[in-house]
Amino acid sequence: MMRVTIILLACAITVTGAVDTFNMICKASGVSVGNVSTKSPLSFCIEYQDPRCCMPVHEAQIITYYTALMDTGVSCKHDVTNTGHVPLKKVFCSPCSPLAPLYLSPPTNKTFFTSATTFKICRSLAAQVSPELFDHCGFAYVDRVQFCTPKQAIAPGAFFKACGDGDHVCYRQNETQWYCHPSTCGSDVPVGFADVPCFKDTCSSVFKMLNDNRGAKPPFHEDMAMEIVDDEYGKYCLGMSSQATDEL
Repeated sequence: MMRVTIILLACAITVTGAVDTFNMICKASGVSVGNVSTKSPLSFCIEYQDPRCCMPVHEAQIITYYTALMDTGVSCKHDVTNTGHVPLKKVFCSPCSPLAPLYLSPPTNKTFFTSATTFKICRSLAAQVSPELFDHCGFAYVDRVQFCTPKQAIAPGAFFKACGDGDHVCYRQNETQWYCHPSTCGSDVPVGFADVPCFKDTCSSVFKMLNDNRGAKPPFHEDMAMEIVDDEYGKYCLGMSSQATDEL
């Protein structure tokens, strides 16, 4: 364990000069990074082994959600031509990253988000999981909590259609449907959003998909909003180009 501590501190000093993730709490496991057991290897989120933020039981839940979304038929099951598959898997596996606690920080857009923290996703990674990339196979849109509810076959590009600047981004829970509205959403305000007009990133189709609990929102983070930020905004975001900030 001492060896892991040294590695973590060395990486933290290299990147931020002050951050020690060893004692930070992982949202997936509920314990600190340094106390997550690494005895049994991960088989799906293989890039995160030691240190990491999740155990095989958490990975199993990630696999369940990912495969449910991608359950789109035999011809698409092993599709290796879609460039969006690997980045989407990265989003789903992000709760296992030892840096996952660092992706949670106060919102940069304090007007649009109401929550104390948002999960930061780099704009470059968000662009790689654009809903339109999955239109040739579609998604199986299913409730993560009530798996017995019927799956809804959707064309992601149309289902998560972008809104225009100045629209309000709304989600009708009883119909599980996103929509754009020229005025306030009222009771249809999504989790963590303020009932204010969107602009650029907050209007985009991928923003909707990343903030959908049935879509691409990282597992174990269903109770908070995802925020797309510039790769160079100065803090940690999932998908940062430096390997030191993404994998320890």
